[in-house]
Amino acid sequence: MKHALTIAAACMVGISHQANAEPLTVDYAESRLGFEVQSGERLISGTFNTWTAEIEFDAADPENSSFSVVVSTADVAMSDALVASILPSPDWLNATAFPTGQFFSESVSHQSEDTYLATGVLTLLGQAHQIDLTIRIDPTAGDLIAKVSGEIDRSDFGIGESFGPEIASTTVVLSAHIVERP
Repeated sequence: MKHALTIAAACMVGISHQANAEPLTVDYAESRLGFEVQSGERLISGTFNTWTAEIEFDAADPENSSFSVVVSTADVAMSDALVASILPSPDWLNATAFPTGQFFSESVSHQSEDTYLATGVLTLLGQAHQIDLTIRIDPTAGDLIAKVSGEIDRSDFGIGESFGPEIASTTVVLSAHIVERP
């Protein structure tokens, strides 16, 4: 009774809520994978344009589920043009030396009726750290809609080390909106 869901995804995750579902895909035009960081009074957001994921989810046994997501660190749309120009640089995502970021789940657990927790390892700039991602399924949607959220400390990964928290918060909020393609 294992559900397989393969999507282009980030770092993030979609989950099937259908029993005995066939392998599913994601509507990439409707799905997105992104992040936000506070910079002074401004909230700066980014969206990964290129991402892939392989996801297996078993609603009857979430512990038997697994998620892997890979993002291109060079292909990011930003809400701020200046940040967009420096994000791929060696000071930030260092896209030339580290062209991808990856998340691999280690465990998935059921938290409440429509909420799951995926714990796994996020690797950015060659640094690997464990993170938690909260996954909320919209049970009222006709197609699967999953909202994924989590946080990282950018200093753990060496991102923007020369920019202190007065320039950009060290907390980066990760988010994904995953929509199933019928």
